[in-house]
Amino acid sequence: MKVVIRRAVESDLPPMVEMLHELLSLEVDFEPDRAKQMRALRMILENPDCLLLAAECEGNIVGTCSVQTLISTAEGGLSAMIEDIVVSREFRRRGIGSRFLEEAEQWARGRGITRMQLLCDETNLPAGKFYERTGWEKSHLMNYFRFLKSLVASCQK
Repeated sequence: MKVVIRRAVESDLPPMVEMLHELLSLEVDFEPDRAKQMRALRMILENPDCLLLAAECEGNIVGTCSVQTLISTAEGGLSAMIEDIVVSREFRRRGIGSRFLEEAEQWARGRGITRMQLLCDETNLPAGKFYERTGWEKSHLMNYFRFLKSLVASCQK
């Protein structure tokens, strides 16, 4: 079965949301929310500084990858953040994830981007091993985040 990697279109979003639901269910820091994931995918799809890829096999979406452009003060220019890579369980270990990374890198190079980065839940050991096998290096940076809704609510009291 041939798998085609291509830019996503609107009709690809529902199966992508389901894949993100599965991914976010594994992650410690996030709760999956289909409405939020659909809203985010639409934003990525419509943003010219982002790339949303689909892996398609026989008319079915079997994977997704999203890339967003950032400005890096360290690089003095653009960098790219791979937000998500998800491949359906039955299609893993067929090179789709590697192809996503290659397409993302080609897109980034074409935009003059000099560094790419991604986040991986530390409990997702298979994903971490995959990234290391494909030439990605662990950073010494730690990721911190804060949900702003809680700040707004506490300021209103």
